[in-house]
Amino acid sequence: MTIDRLFPRHIILAVLLLLALTPLLRAQDDTELHHIRLTWSEDVNTLRYEVVIEREEEGEYQEILRKFTDASFIEVSLSPGNYRCHVIPYDFLEKPGEGSQWMNFEVLAPQKPEPEPEEDTRERIIVNALPEPEPVEQPEYQEPPPPAEHRKLFDFYLSAAWMPMLPIYEEENQSQFFGQSVSLAGAGLRLGALYSSLSVLNIGLEAAGSWYAFNENDTSSNAITAGLNLVLQKKLAQPKMAFTLRLGAGLSLLEDSKSLHSNLGVSVAWFPLEHLFLEAGLDHTHLFLADSAGCLRPWLGIGWQF
Repeated sequence: MTIDRLFPRHIILAVLLLLALTPLLRAQDDTELHHIRLTWSEDVNTLRYEVVIEREEEGEYQEILRKFTDASFIEVSLSPGNYRCHVIPYDFLEKPGEGSQWMNFEVLAPQKPEPEPEEDTRERIIVNALPEPEPVEQPEYQEPPPPAEHRKLFDFYLSAAWMPMLPIYEEENQSQFFGQSVSLAGAGLRLGALYSSLSVLNIGLEAAGSWYAFNENDTSSNAITAGLNLVLQKKLAQPKMAFTLRLGAGLSLLEDSKSLHSNLGVSVAWFPLEHLFLEAGLDHTHLFLADSAGCLRPWLGIGWQF
């Protein structure tokens, strides 16, 4: 009896096709992905973590994944096989620290069909705890620059100050323009603009005015000055201070008299708030008269930068 009579030809072909597909079906099972969660202990001094996963192939490990995460865990999908993972912490300066030891783990092929994995039933693998981080030295505070597209070219400011006047010299046997006595009733006002895009110094112009009241020979007098100053300013981020040098000229008016004057001054400002500042300084004013005269003008003021 022939084989064709015992087994029809189409049955023989079906059996041969099934035998040929068996290795492919087995390979498909071997490459089935499994959802794995890797977790590790969280470190408060760490900004983010770098996770490296390698797979063992023919006795050697090959890197298959390198990923950054802000959390203390990572979820991946892996096929059955032997793996190891390594976690590297990065501090707030983006500097990598000492990583964890390599953690070996194995993903097994299921013996029977598994239900669709749920978030609460995913396999959890605990990575060796990271070493105790070394304390990170905090850098000196520096005021962060505004974004380039929003950076201002100029800083404007307005300030008012109490500004007494102290006469210091005059030609012999001649009276000074402002009198010979100290004037404590004095006030000053300044409005300026600084070009703030230079890295070393801020440079700008300032309009300044002042008013004084004093007595001379039992007579009350009032004086007004107005001028324009060239301003050079150096700012310090920490502490929030600024040193300023002023050089300018203007006009002094007293009753029916007037005189040109030059002005040279220095000051230091402190910013307790972002825009509010307190400032103290000293100006020297020289009057260009037939008889030379000059005075010192210490001042203490408050201002707003915008």
